[in-house]
Amino acid sequence: MEYTEKLFSFLVLRTLLVQLPFEFFFFYFYGPAHLWNFYLYQFNFWGLCERNGGWDVQLLCGLFCGVTYRAVEIALFTPASAYQTWAIEKVYNQADPTVSQFILSRLAMLAEFVLMVMPVALLVVKVMQWTGDYLVLVFFLCTSAVTISIRLVYPRLIEPLFSTHEELPEWMSPLRFHIVYEAESAGFGGARDIYLERSNFNDMHANASA
Repeated sequence: MEYTEKLFSFLVLRTLLVQLPFEFFFFYFYGPAHLWNFYLYQFNFWGLCERNGGWDVQLLCGLFCGVTYRAVEIALFTPASAYQTWAIEKVYNQADPTVSQFILSRLAMLAEFVLMVMPVALLVVKVMQWTGDYLVLVFFLCTSAVTISIRLVYPRLIEPLFSTHEELPEWMSPLRFHIVYEAESAGFGGARDIYLERSNFNDMHANASA
């Protein structure tokens, strides 16, 4: 209970002191517009795009603006995340972190954003440009297709990059008994196969899934 209260208080303070000021100043001072103009100038200066305002330059600007925003956000949150990891979670035995795991977890957050969020966001923008009056119908179909694709692709190709699953060892039988008991108490009957989820580098916690 003490851990939960301390973690909740810290997350509230982090939101008030870090996240909200960052988002306010970034958008109030036209951060997206400045980033867009900066990358637009760079791409045209180096001749990477043949015509100004074409879909090639728009997609590139959108991609680089999104990645830059996410990278700055992760870097800004790193001190707070380090405090949460070592001063709260490790003290209460909720995580057993190493410096390398922590650094890799930051990089993994950026990689997940680049590989999963940005392609979908850019696809939505381009579909909006193409469809016109049929935007709602096409958006519904595209959203359904993306959702189904993620459900099929994520557990087979993406999740194994970040975590592995193995059956709970025999010497953890008392733990297995408690997990099954809690699962059945919560209404999840038939929980028999218990797997230990070990993160490769994106998380410093060990989780059990039934």
